[in-house]
Amino acid sequence: MNKITLTFFSICCCCLSLTVIAQELLSPEAYVKADIEARRVTLNGMEARLALIQKSANITEQSRLAEETRQNVEAVFARYGVTGASHAAYGTRHLKAIFAWLEVHPDEWQEQYNNLVVRFDALSSQFDNLSNRR
Repeated sequence: MNKITLTFFSICCCCLSLTVIAQELLSPEAYVKADIEARRVTLNGMEARLALIQKSANITEQSRLAEETRQNVEAVFARYGVTGASHAAYGTRHLKAIFAWLEVHPDEWQEQYNNLVVRFDALSSQFDNLSNRR
C-alpha cells in the first residue's frame, strides 16, 4: 500500500471508531432525551420560519434561519456527545431497547412525544395552507 492509501484507510478507521464510541455514550434514556430536545428545537425553527414566511421574508433570511436551526439541533446532539447521524444510527441499532425503556417510563416521555406530534401536525397544516394560497 502506498502512503496515501494507508493514510486514507487510517482516517476512515478513526472516523468509524469515533462513531462507534459516540453511539456507546448513549443509552436508551439519553437517546430519548436528546431526541425530544432536538425535536423541540426543530419545531421552534419551524415556528420561526412560518413567521418569516407570513411576513414575506426573502429566501436569504429563510436560509439563514434554516442554518441556525440546523446548528441548534446539532448542538443538542453535541451536548449528549453524539452527532445527529450517530444518534440516528443508535436509534436504528437499539430500537428494541429504546421501546423497552419507553414502556417502563410511559408517563414521563410518551406524553412529550404526543405533544410534539400534535405541534408538528399543526405547523405542517399551516405550511400547507400557505403553500396552497400561492
